[in-house]
Amino acid sequence: MTESDASAFDLLAYLTPFGIDEAHCREPMAAGRTLPDTVWALASEVLRLNRADSLLIRQMSFFLEREGRSAAHLQAPMARALATDLEVFASRGVKRVEFRCDDNCPTCEKFEGKSIALDVARREQPLPRSGCTDPNGCRCWYVDLP
Repeated sequence: MTESDASAFDLLAYLTPFGIDEAHCREPMAAGRTLPDTVWALASEVLRLNRADSLLIRQMSFFLEREGRSAAHLQAPMARALATDLEVFASRGVKRVEFRCDDNCPTCEKFEGKSIALDVARREQPLPRSGCTDPNGCRCWYVDLP
C-alpha cells in the first residue's frame, strides 16, 4: 500500500458515519480511478449532499496536505460548517465554546484553549481565522463547554 493510499483510507474512515465504506470504492477503481481520487470524490459528494461537517472538512484538508495539494479552497465550506456547529451548540443549550487548533499558525496557536460565550461566537464568527498564516487555511474548530 502506498502512502497516498494510506492517507485515502484515513479519510475514508471519516465517511463511515455517512454510509460510505470500501465497497463504494470498488466500481470507480475498477474503471481506472485511483483510491485517493475515488475517496476524494466520495468525500466531496458527502459534503454536497449533507450538511457541512467541520470534522470531515478538516480531514479533507489534512488529506490534501499529505497529497501535496492546496486545501485553501475549503475555507468557505469550513466557515459554513463552523457556523452550523455553533447553531447546533445553541440548540443544545451550550453557553460557552473553546477554541481548538492543530495547525502551526502563530495567530491561531495563541487562541488554543481559550473560551468565549456562545452568543459572542455566533455574532462575531471568529473561525476560521482571517489572519491564519497556514498555507492550507485555518483548521481551528470549536468545542462545546458544559
